[in-house]
Amino acid sequence: MKKRENIQTKGIILGSKTLGETDKLLFILTRDHGKIKVIAKGSHKPNSRFAGKVETLNTCTFNLYRGPNSTILTDIEQNDSHRNLRDNLERITNAMIVAKITDELLLEEETTPEVFDLVEETITTLAKTEDRALLITTTFLIKLLDNLGLLPDLKEFKGFHTPITHKYKKLFYYIQERPLKEILKIKLSDEETIELKRLIKDIIETETEKALKIPF
Repeated sequence: MKKRENIQTKGIILGSKTLGETDKLLFILTRDHGKIKVIAKGSHKPNSRFAGKVETLNTCTFNLYRGPNSTILTDIEQNDSHRNLRDNLERITNAMIVAKITDELLLEEETTPEVFDLVEETITTLAKTEDRALLITTTFLIKLLDNLGLLPDLKEFKGFHTPITHKYKKLFYYIQERPLKEILKIKLSDEETIELKRLIKDIIETETEKALKIPF
């Protein structure tokens, strides 16, 4: 049985679903506790003190009560809503892809601070960058699979199930090894962008055995 405790942690809301008429179940990625499920009681009420704060992609400081059967949100301080994301369809679409895939691939309560840092950097960069959304998201996906041990050896490409040309092997390996600020210097043609999206989708679906129900 889990012990009862009050905890405070920084987290990013990956998604949510409605519970009953007034509550929400939040899926939150935290740096200290991994991915957790949290009930935000009354958050659908018009006068809720949680209103506007428990939206997907918001970065917040959460005060939680962890009981034996569930974790309850007791207070919340919003750190960043990444408003710039919501002003641009391409940016918000890519940010939602980041949140959805993170939620789907991470196990609950498996502490992975490097994944939290990766998600935070990716969403922050998407909010600040005008026209590099696909490249930012592609970088995130490759680095996420690498962090989770789901990426085959990109240097040798042994055991890789998705057919891929030498050109894209080199590109993927570069993305795996280099920091995001250097990767953003890469220029992609429309043809390369289309092929990159296809390859990434195929790789994730093949290596994780999960069908992607996202606009990628």
